[in-house]
Amino acid sequence: MILENEVHVKVPASQAWQLLGEEFGQIAQWAIPITASSLNGPVQVGTTRSCEISGFGPFQASTFTEELVHFDRASQSFRYEARTGLPPLMTHAENHWQVEEAGPESCRVTSRAKLELAWWAWPVTPLLTFQIKRDSKGFMEQLRYRLEEGVPLPATMPQ
Repeated sequence: MILENEVHVKVPASQAWQLLGEEFGQIAQWAIPITASSLNGPVQVGTTRSCEISGFGPFQASTFTEELVHFDRASQSFRYEARTGLPPLMTHAENHWQVEEAGPESCRVTSRAKLELAWWAWPVTPLLTFQIKRDSKGFMEQLRYRLEEGVPLPATMPQ
């Protein structure tokens, strides 16, 4: 399953990169479903991020770890893969992020997630796709709000 999302943000690309890339371990400060996050070292290939979530898509409240497998400051892109904490119906999850300039004071942020399901979960793929797409759009709105407003989206606001 491939899920692609993008959001146009009215901030310079360098500002979006700072939040997404350089502050990779601090996602819990603005992403509503993530209640705690930390890194096991500096932001670079091989570093892992631990996240506690309240629930997102098919993920129930849990803790999972992700490893940075690509991190390129020059192209403002990174990719991480889930290492632990996937729900049993998933065998692999990864996400590739890219920040691109769209003008002097605007940028485009894209996310391309690849999720592999266990063979026995294939019949529920349409339902999972719908749920994950819906929640991913909310996540992108949280990112846009945090970048443009300078504060996290209040959990009580519509996403």
